[in-house]
This record gives sequence, C-alpha cells and structure tokens, in this order.
Amino acid sequence: MSQVKSITTRSGILFIGKIIDAFFMFMFNFLAAKYIGAEGYGTYVYISTLVMFLSIAIKMGMDHGLTALIPGMKDINQEKELVSFSVYFLLGISVVLGLIFFVSSEFVSRTLLNNVHLESALRLFLPLIFPIAFVQMSEGIFRTIGGIKHFFFSKNILMPISLVAFFLVRVIMFDENTLETLIYSNYFAWSLNVAYLLGILIHRKILVFLKYENKVLYKRLLVISIPLILVGLIEFLMGRIDAYVIGYQLTESDVGVYSIVDKLAYIGNFMFIAGGSMMAPVLARYYSEKDFKNLKQTYFDVNRWILMINTAVFGGLILLGHEVLALFGPEFIIGDRVLYALAFAQLINAFFGPLTFLNAMVGLEKIEWRIGFSMLLVNGILDILVVKTYGIIGIAYVSVLIYLIGNLIRMQWFKRAFGVSLIALNGLKVIAVGILAYLPMKWLLEHNPFTGFLSTFILFGMGFMVLYLILVWIIVLSREDKVTICKAITKKQIQ
Repeated sequence: MSQVKSITTRSGILFIGKIIDAFFMFMFNFLAAKYIGAEGYGTYVYISTLVMFLSIAIKMGMDHGLTALIPGMKDINQEKELVSFSVYFLLGISVVLGLIFFVSSEFVSRTLLNNVHLESALRLFLPLIFPIAFVQMSEGIFRTIGGIKHFFFSKNILMPISLVAFFLVRVIMFDENTLETLIYSNYFAWSLNVAYLLGILIHRKILVFLKYENKVLYKRLLVISIPLILVGLIEFLMGRIDAYVIGYQLTESDVGVYSIVDKLAYIGNFMFIAGGSMMAPVLARYYSEKDFKNLKQTYFDVNRWILMINTAVFGGLILLGHEVLALFGPEFIIGDRVLYALAFAQLINAFFGPLTFLNAMVGLEKIEWRIGFSMLLVNGILDILVVKTYGIIGIAYVSVLIYLIGNLIRMQWFKRAFGVSLIALNGLKVIAVGILAYLPMKWLLEHNPFTGFLSTFILFGMGFMVLYLILVWIIVLSREDKVTICKAITKKQIQ
C-alpha cells in the first residue's frame, strides 16, 4: 500500500490531467452526439479516423526517433537543428499529402470511405493533418528537451476544454448544430494547441532556421524513426479499427452509436492508463534489480485499485446503461447490448491489469509489438467476417474475445520469460463484491416507481455505489489499506 501511495503522489499531475481530459472529452462527445445526432456524429468519427491515421503516418515515428537520438547528443545547437528539421519536414509533407488527398478527394471517398457523398466533409477535415501530427510529435520533443508539463497541459487540459467551449458557443449562440460545427471545433482546438506549443519552442529558442549543415543528422533521424511508424499506427488502429470497419460496411449512424457506446464503456479506463503510467518506472527499477517479489506485489497492489474502479463502472453501466444511452437520444438506445459487451471487455482488461506497460518495462517490447500486431490483424479479420451478419453487436463480441486472448498471451509470455505468475485470484473477490452490490439494486430497479433519469440515477446509481463501497471496505480492503485511508482522511481534515 505504501508503494501505491508513493506512486500516486509522484504522479498526481498526470492523474489529475487524465481525469480532466476524460471528463471534458466525454462532455464533447456527449454534446456532439446529442446535438448532431447519430449519423452526423458517426460521419465525424469515421472521417476523423482516416485523417488521424494519415497524421500518425506522416510524422513517420519522429517522436520516437527524437526520444532515442537527442538524449545522447552533447551539442545543444544540433538538438535545436534536429527538432527544427522534424517540425519543418512534418509541415512540408503535411502540405503535400493534404493537397494530394484534396485533389483526389472523390476517389478517396469512393475507395477508402466507400461513400462518395462524404467528399465535402473529407475536404474540410484535411487541413487538420498537420496540427494533429504536430501535437502528437510534440510529446517526443518535450520529453527530450524538457518541459513535458507543457505537452500534458496542452493535450489533457487546453485541448478538451477548447473543444467543448467552441462547440457550445456555435450551438447555443448561433444554433449551428451541424457536422461543420464539429469540424470547426477541431480547427479551433488543434490550432490553439499548435500555437501554444510552437510558442513554447520559439520562446525557448528551440525552433530555429535550418542551415542544412547537418544533413547526415537529418538522415539519421529518419533512418531511426521510419521503422517505428508501425508502433503508433498499431496503437491507434486498435482503438479505431472497429469504427472504420463499421463505417465501411454499414452506415455512419451505426458508427455513431458504436462510438458513443465504446466511449461509455471506456470511462473507467482512465485509471487503467494512469495506473500503468504511474507504476511503470517503479516496475522498471525492480526489474533492473531482479526483485520480482516486489515487482509482482506492486503490480498486484496497483491493479487491485484499477479493478475496483473498473468494477464499479461496469456495475453502474450494466445497471443504468439503457437509461444513460437514452440521454444521448432515442437512436442510441439500440446500443444497450453493445454497451454491456464492451463494458465487459474493459472489465477483462482491468482484471489482467496493464500488462502492456509491464512488458515494456521488462525488456519484452518486441514481444509486445508482435502481440499487438497479431491481435490487430485478428481483430480486423473477425470484424470483416461478422459485421455484415451480426452488425455492431458482433463487433463488440469480437472485442471481448480479443481482450481475453491478448491478455492471456501477454501473461503467458511474462511467466515464460521470468517464471512469475501474475494471476491474482483476489481480483475475483472484487468482481464478486460488484455482483453482490448489483443484484439487490437491479431487483429494486425493476420495481422503480420513478420515471425521471435524475431520480433514478440518484436512487439506484448512487445506491449501488454506496453499497459497493461498503462491501469493498468490509471484504476487499486489507487492514493496512484501511489504516492508510483513515490516516489520509484525518490528515486532510487537520489541514
């Protein structure tokens, strides 16, 4: 527990940033789906998937290349030259690619989007290629030159807040609840982020005019970076391949319903990502010391909290998922079964824990890359096979299967490499507690005398959470956990 507290304390800013990002991005997606509708929102998600794919491709892995190359350099002028080259090169290739796609937008819409009627929307999206690619590459830049807090502020706070603010102004003040409003909101938010991050680089005199005296250095950056393109593409496609297959084979409305349901199921995942990021350096230290006992215990301790949060979210979505979807509009209610399946997929992920973070910290990066690529390939093939017959519910069941198989393979590889089993049967106790809290509330909900969402949410949603927390305190938490929590509460009251 003390190690968990230490990890959380050192990573508080990241955790808070993730919460702010998750909240405002959820608000943006909720407002977009509510005001634009399933078809308009689905069109936005579908086309943005292609544009973001292009943005990740054209940065050519340079964010990873800069991270690998700059720390070993001793000449500050060469560092500035390399960062500047990466920005200018990215701008140049973005303009070229954007023009190519703009000129051939009808062909792209017909072949890559399977809908020629999306041509005008695609053209509106194309100017976002550079802003998206630059902001993504900025993480690698600021990790190497220092000032990563600027990137976290930009990505986790400035970006989501500006998206919501611009969208609300357009909808409320000008009654512009259209697809164009969603795209212009992205113009505003991404441009604001580019201006902020470029301003930091210019202020620190990192961005300079190129003298082209270090062409060998530029070539070295590209040689290191290009093989790493697939890393970003695989990570992106694992989250978006379902939406792309649905859009290509079914309708934009189906994309809209599935995307909203997917984001609802993903709510508890902020703790999964934050927890994995928090404990990654600690696990790396234990691995370097070959201290697998503490490595295993830390992993179990952190993952227990991840699972407790995800179980609470899963129980809440299963209990009130239908009512929550109704808030988005009647056309989204058909996604209730999809929501239950995807929420279960996230629960599976939480049960196994952030194995991808763990494998990256213990020298299994290549194995992790192979697993990720294999799961992506299988995911795509199965999606194509089932989508026409079973629709979006078939896609959801594929996700459940992929999460289960992928995590089992990762766990087996870790055990094979180090002889350490990461199966935590205590996780079953957490899930059992969730079931115990869910069953009585579900029975009461079936006899619910109220019709309004707010009264239902307060009575049954909050009731479930209170009952769940009581059972967690009694059954799941250890004596040390309880003492630590009590001390933290007492200390806060004194302050």
